[in-house]
This record gives sequence, structure tokens and C-alpha cells, in this order.
Amino acid sequence: MEVKFYRLSFKTTSPGTIPRFSGGLVRGMFFKALKETDKHLATEIHDSDMIKRFALSQFTIDGPSDETKIQDKKDNTSAESTENGETSHPTPPDDKTSINSILSTMGRTFGEAEPTQPTASSTLNTGDNPQNQRNRRLTNRRNTGTRNNRRTPRDTMLNVGDSVHFDIATTDDKILNAVNQIMSIDWEADKDALRLEPHGIHPLDTSPITHLTLENPLKIRFQTPLSFSNGDGYFFWPEPSYIMKNLLTIWNNWLPNSQLDPETIEPHVNNVSVEYAKGNIIRVQTGKKMIHRGWIGDVSFYSRDESSHQMLSYLIKLGFFTGVGRARTSGLGRFYFPRIIHQNLLVPIKS
Repeated sequence: MEVKFYRLSFKTTSPGTIPRFSGGLVRGMFFKALKETDKHLATEIHDSDMIKRFALSQFTIDGPSDETKIQDKKDNTSAESTENGETSHPTPPDDKTSINSILSTMGRTFGEAEPTQPTASSTLNTGDNPQNQRNRRLTNRRNTGTRNNRRTPRDTMLNVGDSVHFDIATTDDKILNAVNQIMSIDWEADKDALRLEPHGIHPLDTSPITHLTLENPLKIRFQTPLSFSNGDGYFFWPEPSYIMKNLLTIWNNWLPNSQLDPETIEPHVNNVSVEYAKGNIIRVQTGKKMIHRGWIGDVSFYSRDESSHQMLSYLIKLGFFTGVGRARTSGLGRFYFPRIIHQNLLVPIKS
């Protein structure tokens, strides 16, 4: 897959605090470091109205037994752009408008040699007769729920010498090249006296996620607030049509050599519905004067046919790296797969 995924690790050189939802802090420190090393690029990215081809996670505080953190500052692994020895394989131009071609393109992007091609009429064993549809709608009404959470998340205190990290995903060569520069200087926060000393860059193996088999219904857990722009307002709900269309736009922007036809995908978007959802709408600060509201919680998506499920699976696996919805560069719209939370899927690539 063309998406590059790196873990940037640091040690604190002064005490400070990290909020529960720290994506805004990561973004602020990231851009401050970028301005110091490449002011032109920082301005170009910040002022652009185009979809950003990178996404940042929150800070994670490393425990003493964390297996994925950088060993020490002597590890001088660097981020490598796609220009350095990697061959790009554009999607063949023939038959781009068939669903089988779409799934083949998505499968090749994720490194599948011969992705399974379902027929257009294939459905899942659960059946889709009117009575089953009615029962599913009733189940949806019983199991879906949202409530507002006005509690303010608590900050976490950091002491000198503590280790933290965050992840960055990108397909932008400019960002990849900038990572090496920003990891050569100390990072500072505007909010308080928090200072971080870079301790290395890990390239992480994406294949355990891209090759993951996701069941139907597909279950994910949003750990940072999810929201979408909706006309002059915002939409706070894990609506599958919003999620899939947003991830389709990200796919075509991040992966220009594997373009997908929106008109072919549109009918299959309507075949995916929310089977179960339970969560909260919360408010988080993502900047000095910026507050975002969004939904966090558990959601399960049911696909009425195998083609729609495969398409959803590919998009969701991309979304694991990119995030979904608004403020992805501030760590929002990020999720994981609750059934495999205890497995250490993200491990450094061995050199």
C-alpha cells in the first residue's frame, strides 16, 4: 500500500500536561516544528483548502514495557519518500465502472494478489427478505443511542523523562521529507511549558491491518470524536453513507494511482446500515480558540451483500490510518477494531 505509517517518539525534557484528547496539541506542536524547519511548507499546508494527505493521531504515553517505542535516540531510522526506489503501479484503465473492477483495484492497493470477486447478486447467508429487514430496523431502534457528555476530560501530568509517541500516516512526499527535519529539533507546546526531545522515527508495518479479515457486521470503536460538515452545520453520527463517501474522497485524494469511480460505488453505499451504535457526543478543544463536537463510541455496520461488505472493509481499513470526517490532522475521527484491541498489530518494520 502506498500509505506510509510512522511512529514518532519523544522524551519529555520539562514537566507538562497532555489532555485526554490530545490531537489538537499534536497538531499544534507539529506545525510549530514545521514552521521552524520549513516555513513555506507549513504555510502551504495550513492555508490549502485541499484535503490534507496526512493524518495525525493523539499522543500516547509509553509504559515501561511498551514494545513498539523507539529504543533510543541513536536509532536514526528516517522516513523515506515514494521517490526513493518504490515503483508506482497505476490502475489499468479498462473497465473502471464495474464493481468487480473496483474491488480488484482496492484489493491490489492492499497487496492482495487475487482478491475474491463476488457476483453482483450475491448476498449474505443472513438473508434479506422483508421480515428480516423489518426485524433489523427494529433492532436498530432498540440498540442505537447517543447522549451528550458535558464532563471535561482530565489532563495527564507528565514528568521529565517520560516517553510519549504519536503516529503519522501520509502519501505526501513533502510531508515524508519534512518528518526527518522536524525530528531534528526539540518540540514545544504553546499552551504550557511542555518540551519534547525527539527520540526516533519508526516505520510501522501496515500489512497486519490491510490483510485483516473483517466480519459482517463490521464493528469499530471511535476513540476520538467523529463529525462531518453538513451544509452550514455539522452531523454527529456514524452514518455509513457519510463515512463511506468521506473515505472514498480520501482514497481518491491519497491514492491517485488507484482511483475509484464514485458512481459505481454509490449503490453499494446504500446497502450498508447501522446495526448497533452506542456512544456520546462530546466537546474537545483542538486549538487555542477551536472547539469540536463529535461522536465517540461503538458502532456495528451491516452490509446486505458481499460486494458492499468488501468495499466497506477496504475503506474502513484505509480509514484506520487516515481517520474519517473533520479535523483528521488534529487526531479526530480515529477508531480501532475492538475485537483485536489486545493484539499488537502495529509493530516496527525490521531493518
